[in-house]
Formats: sequence, C-alpha cells, structure tokens
Amino acid sequence: MKWHVGFIISVLPTLLQISLGLFLAGLLILLWHLNSQVALAASAPIGVLVLFRVNTTVLTSFSSDCTYQTPLSLALYYL
Repeated sequence: MKWHVGFIISVLPTLLQISLGLFLAGLLILLWHLNSQVALAASAPIGVLVLFRVNTTVLTSFSSDCTYQTPLSLALYYL
C-alpha cells in the first residue's frame, strides 16, 4: 500500500499499449523514409492492428461490466 504497487501493476497494460503505438509509428516513419513501396505494404497490416486496438479499447469502455476491459478502457468509461 505504501509503495502503490497495485496502481503500478494496473498501469502496465496502458504503458504497453502506448509503447506499441509509438513503436509502430516509428516503424512507419522509418519505412517511409527508406522505401515507399515497403512502407505502403506495411501500412495496411499496421492500420488494421491499430483499428483493432482502438476499437477494442473504445467499445469496451461503454459498459462498466465488460469482461474484456483494460485499465485504459475503464479510464475512458469514467471520463
């Protein structure tokens, strides 16, 4: 309780989602500078992945008793 370990553990999934988003954004920026054809081929799967992550986060935030809720979607629910 004194070190707020519960809060730290609950923040880890959100930090992982943020790091995945930053990694994919950096990957696309690098690929667009190196080769536009490869970047175009990589943009489609990355776009599908990003849409999936955003949808699963936003759609689960509409219900407080959803079983697939993450700490980020719970925070969106309270907002």
